[in-house]
Amino acid sequence: MAGLTRKQKAFVDYYLELNNASEAARRAGYSEKSAGNIASENWEKPEVIAYLNQRSYMTDKEKIANVDEVLEHLTRTMRDEKALDRDRTRAAELLGKRYRIFTEGARGDDGVTIIFSGKEELED
Repeated sequence: MAGLTRKQKAFVDYYLELNNASEAARRAGYSEKSAGNIASENWEKPEVIAYLNQRSYMTDKEKIANVDEVLEHLTRTMRDEKALDRDRTRAAELLGKRYRIFTEGARGDDGVTIIFSGKEELED
């Protein structure tokens, strides 16, 4: 990001890691004596805040699973023969909801009706 010094960028990066502005300033290379004041001054600079917001967004984005990751995890769990049956069943239920395999309506003993979405037919 233009306009920031190396130390300001390091300050933001350390702050995201430590959540402590004074310690982040020290680790970024500011003197022990001025770290607290520098930290306060940095939070008043729009370019530092903009960089913090940008880095926070990227960090959060990396930490949060996307839809594909969730579906892959559920599929692995459902197929994992070493997993507990309840975990495999729950993963199958969640995948079924996602793909609208199950519907509420005419209810069977368990309160759920399975609808086949293709030309599949039940054999007698």
